[in-house]
Amino acid sequence: MGRLANKVLLGPTSAQRMGKVMAQTLQEKKKSFHPAIAPMKEALITLKAALLALEEAKPIFQSIAETGIAASVEADLALRALFAEDYDDERLKLPGFIEKKHKKSLPLLGKDAKPLVVPLTTGGQYCITCLIFTPEQNGFDLPPPKTAFSTQKEVALILNHLDHAFKKLERNIVRYEQDKTFLSLRLKLATGIEG
Repeated sequence: MGRLANKVLLGPTSAQRMGKVMAQTLQEKKKSFHPAIAPMKEALITLKAALLALEEAKPIFQSIAETGIAASVEADLALRALFAEDYDDERLKLPGFIEKKHKKSLPLLGKDAKPLVVPLTTGGQYCITCLIFTPEQNGFDLPPPKTAFSTQKEVALILNHLDHAFKKLERNIVRYEQDKTFLSLRLKLATGIEG
């Protein structure tokens, strides 16, 4: 009698429900094994790291700009030369900021970064542009102070480059937020998991 009490008899509707649950579970497992899932997750990790790095870089750019602004109102050439030296030291630290503090962002922000091509579960690809985080022309294009800020023309030129660099930084923050949102939604649709 005790043995019979322990047995659970499934009626037709219970068996159908159980079959549906098992089919859904199998479908979820298949989704999580799609070859595009891992690269999508990896791209999201890189994007989040890049966004953090760019946000943390804002004060650095403000500090670099302050040297140029200070030089623009300084009449003493010796002091302007000191501001030029500070500007040059700070701009040369840019690559190290990424390499030492934000290694996970290197695929997008490193000196050897290339556009990140991410396969999608729908069969296409998604391309994320890179931002070379250096003062070089292919990065933020912050030239060295060749005349040590001895002329207002050079100071104005540097300030113009700094303005463009800051705008580039802001544009990439917006772009990477959009990329992150897009890939997160794609990942959620493919797996049911938030990115």
